[in-house]
Amino acid sequence: MSKLEVNTIETTSGSTLTIGKSGDTVTLASGATSSGFTSDSDINWQSVQTADFTAVAGEGYFVDSSGGTKTMTLPASPSIGDTVSIVALDGSTNAVTIARNSSNIEGGTNNLTMTSDYGSVQLVFTDASNGWVKVNNDVPDSFVGATGGTVTTSGDFKIHTFNSSSNFVVANTATAPANNEVSYVVVAGGGGGGRKCAGGGGGAGGFREGYNPGSYTASPLATSSLPVTAQGYPITIGGGGAGADARGAP
Repeated sequence: MSKLEVNTIETTSGSTLTIGKSGDTVTLASGATSSGFTSDSDINWQSVQTADFTAVAGEGYFVDSSGGTKTMTLPASPSIGDTVSIVALDGSTNAVTIARNSSNIEGGTNNLTMTSDYGSVQLVFTDASNGWVKVNNDVPDSFVGATGGTVTTSGDFKIHTFNSSSNFVVANTATAPANNEVSYVVVAGGGGGGRKCAGGGGGAGGFREGYNPGSYTASPLATSSLPVTAQGYPITIGGGGAGADARGAP
C-alpha cells in the first residue's frame, strides 16, 4: 500500500477537485472527522430520544413519542450549512414538534410538526431570511389538528360545532403555513320579544363569517379566514334575549 502525506491538495486549474474514480469508495480513517461537508453520511446519529431536547448541528435523532408529544428545539445562532436530521418513530401516535428557536423555517415563523410514523426530515440552515430548509421529502404534509365541540368531517375538512361554551384547542399546526387558516360561522341568539299578544318579535341575532377558499361555498357576507397557532381558543355561547312577561315589563 502506498502512502501519501501532504497538508493541502489544490487544483491546478478550475474549481473542481475529484478524489477517486467512478466505482471507488473514499473512506475516512477510524477516528478521523470531516469538515465542510453536508452529505447524509456526515450526520452523527444519536441514541433514541424519549424526552424534549435541544439539537446540536451535525447530529441526527430518533425520537420516541409513544409516551407523549415531544419537542426538538433547533440550535440557537446557527451558521450556514449547519445540518440536523430527525426521525419520528411514533409521530402518528403523538406529534413531534421541531421548534425553530427564533430562526425561520423555510422563510416562515411556524414550527414544524411531524405526525406520521417513521417520518424523517433533514434540515440545513441557509440564512436569516430563509432559515432552516428541508433537503428531503420524507415528511408527509400535516394539517391542523384540533379538538373541541362536536366534530364532523366533510371531505378533507373537519367541522367543530359549539352549542355550549368550551374551548377550541389546536394541538398542532400544518406543515404548510398557508394551511393554518380556519373558516368560521358565528350566529348570535335573537333578541327578546314583546309581551304576549301585544309585542313584536325581538329580531334575529348577528352573523359573522370568515372563509378559507375551498372549504365550502361561502355567503356574500364572508370575510377572510383566521390564522391559528397551537393553543386553546375559548368559545363562549350565550342565550338569546329574554322575552317580556305578560304585564309588558322587559
